[in-house]
Amino acid sequence: MSDLNNLENRQVAVVVDDVIVRYPGTQETALEAANIRIGRGQRAALIGPNGAGKSTLLKAMVGLLPLTRGEIQVLGEPAHVGRHRVAYVPQSREVDWHFPITVFDVALMGRDAHLRWPRWPRAHDRNLAMTALEEVGMAPLAKRPIASLSGGQRQRVFIARALAQQAEVLLLDEPFGGVDTATEQLIFQLVDQLCLAGGTVIIATHDLATLPEHFDQAVILQHRVVASGSPNQVLDAAVLAEAYGGPLALLHARAQHDLVN
Repeated sequence: MSDLNNLENRQVAVVVDDVIVRYPGTQETALEAANIRIGRGQRAALIGPNGAGKSTLLKAMVGLLPLTRGEIQVLGEPAHVGRHRVAYVPQSREVDWHFPITVFDVALMGRDAHLRWPRWPRAHDRNLAMTALEEVGMAPLAKRPIASLSGGQRQRVFIARALAQQAEVLLLDEPFGGVDTATEQLIFQLVDQLCLAGGTVIIATHDLATLPEHFDQAVILQHRVVASGSPNQVLDAAVLAEAYGGPLALLHARAQHDLVN
């Protein structure tokens, strides 16, 4: 695991400075005064209860949600500027799976940010899309409608779309929900490969047990940053109880802490 005490001395991939984000169309604050630093090559986890701001923060990082205050920089640029350098995989429930599109077409969408006028994909783009599908084991189903796939297969295809984009920062929102063990292991393998190559991966997850083995940094949210550091620092009973709230949560946090140590 990386020594996060020296993070300020490393090249930083994502900077979140004093950020406030409100839910669209309301005055309700989703995330308040968040300050986060994530270094290049890091595997970072966003954890916290439902509605804590994990998805909100990922969408803000890719420029899909406006900031009420503060600034987010990704690879030295404002979040909305360098979108082609950031790949975002939303939660499965946010995708219209009935849209008539094939597995290959979904993967090819990862090339959209790189296309020039008249914005038709070329042989190079198609090759990258197929290579990405091969990496996630979905090339044999390239011609299948996306709607016909299982949950784990769909997640693999959306990971392929992100790989085809060749982004330097990968944002995954709850990628392990409803997937099989083989798909989960594959995702972690791809994450490790991307980070070894210098990429940065940020994953919103509820699975605290995976933090020590698969992540270098963890950020725990509860409409604000409760804690940020190495997994062992964040997997503290008192910290988790503060995030999840109440005596019952404290017992749960202790159980999780004992499980992963």
